[in-house]
Amino acid sequence: MTVRLTQASAPLMHSIDVRDEFGATRRIAIPAERALTVFVDKRELVTLMTLGAAPELLVLGYLRNQRLVERADDIDSITVDWDVQAAAVTTRAGIERFDEKTAKRVVTTGCGQGTVFGDLMDDLDRIALPPAYGPPVQSVAPPPAGDVVATGEYLARIGHCMDCHTPRTTDGRLLMEQLGAGGMQFPGPWGVSVARNLTPHDSGLKGWSDAEIARAIRTGVGRDGSTLKPPMGFAYYRNIGDADMAALVAYLRSLKPQPFAGRN
Repeated sequence: MTVRLTQASAPLMHSIDVRDEFGATRRIAIPAERALTVFVDKRELVTLMTLGAAPELLVLGYLRNQRLVERADDIDSITVDWDVQAAAVTTRAGIERFDEKTAKRVVTTGCGQGTVFGDLMDDLDRIALPPAYGPPVQSVAPPPAGDVVATGEYLARIGHCMDCHTPRTTDGRLLMEQLGAGGMQFPGPWGVSVARNLTPHDSGLKGWSDAEIARAIRTGVGRDGSTLKPPMGFAYYRNIGDADMAALVAYLRSLKPQPFAGRN
Protein backbone atom coordinates (compact mmCIF):
# COMPACT_ATOMS: atom_id res chain seq x y z
CA MET A 1 0.00 0.00 0.00
CA THR A 2 1.16 3.54 -0.74
CA VAL A 3 1.43 6.27 1.88
CA ARG A 4 -0.13 9.49 0.59
CA LEU A 5 2.31 12.36 1.16
CA THR A 6 2.09 16.05 0.49
CA GLN A 7 5.11 17.60 -1.21
CA ALA A 8 5.57 20.50 1.17
CA SER A 9 9.31 21.01 0.85
CA ALA A 10 10.35 24.50 1.91
CA PRO A 11 13.34 26.72 1.00
CA LEU A 12 16.37 25.59 2.96
CA MET A 13 17.82 29.10 3.31
CA HIS A 14 16.53 32.62 3.76
CA SER A 15 18.23 35.99 3.44
CA ILE A 16 18.78 38.47 6.24
CA ASP A 17 20.60 41.79 6.58
CA VAL A 18 23.57 41.82 8.97
CA ARG A 19 26.18 44.32 10.06
CA ASP A 20 29.74 43.03 9.74
CA GLU A 21 32.84 43.81 11.82
CA PHE A 22 33.50 46.90 9.69
CA GLY A 23 30.05 48.35 10.29
CA ALA A 24 28.88 47.63 6.75
CA THR A 25 25.45 46.15 6.09
CA ARG A 26 25.48 42.96 4.08
CA ARG A 27 22.83 40.47 3.01
CA ILE A 28 23.60 36.84 3.76
CA ALA A 29 21.73 33.53 3.60
CA ILE A 30 21.20 31.44 6.73
CA PRO A 31 19.51 28.06 7.31
CA ALA A 32 15.73 28.42 7.54
CA GLU A 33 15.02 26.11 10.46
CA ARG A 34 11.32 25.65 11.23
CA ALA A 35 9.17 24.10 13.93
CA LEU A 36 6.85 21.29 12.82
CA THR A 37 4.34 19.91 15.33
CA VAL A 38 3.33 16.33 14.60
CA PHE A 39 -0.24 15.17 15.19
CA VAL A 40 -1.06 11.47 14.96
CA ASP A 41 -4.74 10.74 14.40
CA LYS A 42 -5.51 14.26 15.70
CA ARG A 43 -3.41 13.79 18.85
CA GLU A 44 -0.36 16.00 19.38
CA LEU A 45 2.85 13.99 19.68
CA VAL A 46 5.98 16.15 19.41
CA THR A 47 7.42 19.28 17.81
CA LEU A 48 10.39 18.68 15.51
CA MET A 49 12.82 21.25 14.14
CA THR A 50 13.58 20.90 10.46
CA LEU A 51 14.95 22.74 7.45
CA GLY A 52 11.93 21.46 5.56
CA ALA A 53 13.60 19.63 2.66
CA ALA A 54 11.36 16.56 3.00
CA PRO A 55 9.18 17.07 6.08
CA GLU A 56 6.85 14.16 5.30
CA LEU A 57 9.76 11.72 5.24
CA LEU A 58 11.14 13.24 8.44
CA VAL A 59 7.86 12.51 10.19
CA LEU A 60 7.63 9.01 8.72
CA GLY A 61 11.19 8.20 9.79
CA TYR A 62 10.61 9.59 13.28
CA LEU A 63 7.50 7.46 13.84
CA ARG A 64 9.33 4.40 12.58
CA ASN A 65 12.54 4.81 14.58
CA GLN A 66 10.48 5.48 17.72
CA ARG A 67 8.72 2.16 17.02
CA LEU A 68 5.33 3.85 17.10
CA VAL A 69 4.60 2.21 13.76
CA GLU A 70 6.05 -1.07 12.54
CA ARG A 71 5.79 -0.43 8.80
CA ALA A 72 5.21 2.51 6.51
CA ASP A 73 2.07 0.69 5.36
CA ASP A 74 0.55 1.39 8.79
CA ILE A 75 0.21 5.03 7.74
CA ASP A 76 -2.45 6.21 5.31
CA SER A 77 -1.28 9.80 4.83
CA ILE A 78 1.04 12.55 6.08
CA THR A 79 -0.07 16.10 5.37
CA VAL A 80 2.26 19.01 6.08
CA ASP A 81 0.85 22.56 6.27
CA TRP A 82 3.47 25.25 6.86
CA ASP A 83 0.79 27.90 7.47
CA VAL A 84 0.07 26.24 10.80
CA GLN A 85 3.50 24.56 11.13
CA ALA A 86 1.94 21.15 11.58
CA ALA A 87 2.08 17.64 10.15
CA ALA A 88 -1.12 15.61 10.34
CA VAL A 89 -0.58 11.85 10.31
CA THR A 90 -3.52 9.57 9.63
CA THR A 91 -2.97 5.87 10.31
CA ARG A 92 -4.95 3.04 8.75
CA ALA A 93 -5.99 1.36 11.98
CA GLY A 94 -4.67 3.54 14.78
CA ILE A 95 -1.51 2.93 16.80
CA GLU A 96 -1.78 0.01 19.18
CA ARG A 97 -1.14 0.99 22.83
CA PHE A 98 -0.52 4.60 21.80
CA ASP A 99 -1.02 5.99 25.33
CA GLU A 100 1.28 3.38 26.80
CA LYS A 101 4.00 3.93 24.22
CA THR A 102 3.97 7.72 24.63
CA ALA A 103 3.47 7.91 28.40
CA LYS A 104 7.20 7.77 29.05
CA ARG A 105 9.53 10.11 27.23
CA VAL A 106 13.22 10.94 27.59
CA VAL A 107 14.33 14.33 26.27
CA THR A 108 17.98 14.17 25.21
CA THR A 109 18.25 17.50 23.34
CA GLY A 110 16.33 20.74 22.99
CA CYS A 111 15.03 19.61 19.61
CA GLY A 112 12.09 17.24 19.25
CA GLN A 113 14.26 14.73 17.40
CA GLY A 114 15.97 14.14 20.73
CA THR A 115 12.70 13.03 22.36
CA VAL A 116 12.69 9.27 22.86
CA PHE A 117 9.43 7.50 23.72
CA GLY A 118 8.86 4.36 25.73
CA ASP A 119 11.73 2.11 26.83
CA LEU A 120 13.87 2.59 23.73
CA MET A 121 16.77 4.02 25.76
CA ASP A 122 16.68 0.98 28.07
CA ASP A 123 16.83 -1.30 25.06
CA LEU A 124 19.98 0.46 23.84
CA ASP A 125 21.77 -0.49 27.06
CA ARG A 126 21.06 -4.15 26.31
CA ILE A 127 22.64 -4.14 22.85
CA ALA A 128 25.82 -6.22 22.83
CA LEU A 129 28.47 -5.99 20.13
CA PRO A 130 29.18 -9.23 18.27
CA PRO A 131 32.23 -11.10 19.63
CA ALA A 132 33.88 -10.72 16.21
CA TYR A 133 34.39 -7.03 16.99
CA GLY A 134 37.07 -8.07 19.46
CA PRO A 135 37.98 -6.53 22.81
CA PRO A 136 37.78 -2.76 23.41
CA VAL A 137 40.68 -0.77 21.98
CA GLN A 138 42.76 0.52 24.87
CA SER A 139 45.24 2.61 22.89
CA VAL A 140 46.48 3.25 19.35
CA ALA A 141 50.21 3.27 18.80
CA PRO A 142 51.59 6.10 16.64
CA PRO A 143 53.25 5.13 13.35
CA PRO A 144 57.03 4.69 13.34
CA ALA A 145 58.84 8.00 13.06
CA GLY A 146 60.03 8.67 9.52
CA ASP A 147 57.83 5.98 7.92
CA VAL A 148 55.79 8.06 5.47
CA VAL A 149 53.59 5.21 4.21
CA ALA A 150 52.78 4.02 7.74
CA THR A 151 51.92 7.60 8.68
CA GLY A 152 49.58 7.83 5.69
CA GLU A 153 47.92 4.55 6.64
CA TYR A 154 47.45 5.84 10.20
CA LEU A 155 45.81 9.03 8.90
CA ALA A 156 43.59 7.10 6.48
CA ARG A 157 42.45 4.84 9.31
CA ILE A 158 41.49 7.63 11.70
CA GLY A 159 39.84 9.44 8.78
CA HIS A 160 37.83 6.31 7.91
CA CYS A 161 38.83 6.68 4.24
CA MET A 162 38.58 2.97 3.49
CA ASP A 163 35.21 2.58 5.19
CA CYS A 164 33.68 4.32 2.19
CA HIS A 165 36.19 3.37 -0.50
CA THR A 166 36.25 -0.42 0.04
CA PRO A 167 33.59 -2.87 -1.23
CA ARG A 168 31.56 -4.68 1.40
CA THR A 169 29.97 -8.09 1.79
CA THR A 170 26.21 -8.47 1.77
CA ASP A 171 26.24 -8.32 5.58
CA GLY A 172 28.25 -5.08 5.63
CA ARG A 173 31.80 -6.29 6.34
CA LEU A 174 34.70 -4.70 4.47
CA LEU A 175 36.32 -6.87 1.80
CA MET A 176 39.88 -6.25 2.94
CA GLU A 177 41.33 -8.14 -0.03
CA GLN A 178 39.80 -5.36 -2.18
CA LEU A 179 40.97 -2.51 0.03
CA GLY A 180 40.41 0.88 -1.59
CA ALA A 181 38.77 -0.46 -4.77
CA GLY A 182 35.71 1.79 -4.41
CA GLY A 183 32.26 1.13 -5.84
CA MET A 184 30.02 1.78 -2.84
CA GLN A 185 26.96 3.89 -3.65
CA PHE A 186 25.65 6.74 -1.50
CA PRO A 187 22.21 8.07 -2.46
CA GLY A 188 21.15 11.50 -1.22
CA PRO A 189 19.60 14.81 -2.24
CA TRP A 190 22.57 15.28 -4.59
CA GLY A 191 21.72 12.08 -6.48
CA VAL A 192 23.90 8.98 -6.15
CA SER A 193 27.60 9.19 -5.33
CA VAL A 194 29.86 6.27 -6.17
CA ALA A 195 33.07 5.86 -4.17
CA ARG A 196 36.16 6.18 -6.35
CA ASN A 197 38.83 3.51 -6.70
CA LEU A 198 41.77 4.81 -4.64
CA THR A 199 44.27 2.17 -5.68
CA PRO A 200 47.01 2.76 -8.30
CA HIS A 201 45.02 0.92 -10.97
CA ASP A 202 44.08 2.19 -14.43
CA SER A 203 40.51 2.57 -13.13
CA GLY A 204 41.81 4.30 -10.00
CA LEU A 205 44.51 6.86 -9.28
CA LYS A 206 47.28 5.48 -11.50
CA GLY A 207 47.12 8.42 -13.91
CA TRP A 208 46.64 11.07 -11.24
CA SER A 209 49.47 13.33 -10.10
CA ASP A 210 50.12 13.89 -6.41
CA ALA A 211 48.83 17.45 -6.78
CA GLU A 212 45.60 16.27 -8.38
CA ILE A 213 44.97 13.81 -5.55
CA ALA A 214 45.67 16.50 -2.95
CA ARG A 215 43.33 18.95 -4.71
CA ALA A 216 40.51 16.39 -4.81
CA ILE A 217 40.88 15.65 -1.09
CA ARG A 218 41.14 19.27 -0.01
CA THR A 219 38.75 21.02 -2.39
CA GLY A 220 36.49 18.36 -3.89
CA VAL A 221 37.63 19.06 -7.44
CA GLY A 222 38.34 16.01 -9.58
CA ARG A 223 41.11 15.48 -12.08
CA ASP A 224 38.83 16.62 -14.92
CA GLY A 225 37.67 19.69 -13.02
CA SER A 226 34.33 18.19 -11.99
CA THR A 227 32.95 18.78 -8.48
CA LEU A 228 32.90 15.75 -6.21
CA LYS A 229 29.66 14.94 -4.40
CA PRO A 230 28.90 14.25 -0.74
CA PRO A 231 29.47 12.43 1.49
CA MET A 232 33.12 13.12 0.62
CA GLY A 233 34.15 15.43 3.46
CA PHE A 234 36.57 17.67 1.57
CA ALA A 235 35.37 20.74 3.52
CA TYR A 236 36.87 19.09 6.62
CA TYR A 237 40.08 18.11 4.84
CA ARG A 238 41.04 21.49 3.41
CA ASN A 239 43.42 22.24 6.26
CA ILE A 240 45.42 19.01 6.01
CA GLY A 241 49.07 20.02 6.14
CA ASP A 242 51.49 19.32 3.31
CA ALA A 243 53.43 16.67 5.23
CA ASP A 244 50.27 14.77 6.20
CA MET A 245 48.91 15.06 2.65
CA ALA A 246 52.16 13.70 1.23
CA ALA A 247 51.90 10.76 3.63
CA LEU A 248 48.29 10.08 2.61
CA VAL A 249 49.20 10.13 -1.07
CA ALA A 250 52.18 7.84 -0.44
CA TYR A 251 49.90 5.37 1.34
CA LEU A 252 47.37 5.38 -1.51
CA ARG A 253 50.21 4.75 -3.96
CA SER A 254 51.26 1.75 -1.87
CA LEU A 255 47.90 -0.02 -2.10
CA LYS A 256 47.61 -3.14 -4.20
CA PRO A 257 46.21 -2.14 -7.64
CA GLN A 258 42.59 -3.29 -7.82
CA PRO A 259 40.02 -3.05 -10.60
CA PHE A 260 37.09 -0.76 -9.83
CA ALA A 261 34.88 -2.29 -7.10
CA GLY A 262 37.07 -5.41 -7.27
CA ARG A 263 35.53 -6.48 -10.58
CA ASN A 264 37.76 -8.38 -12.95
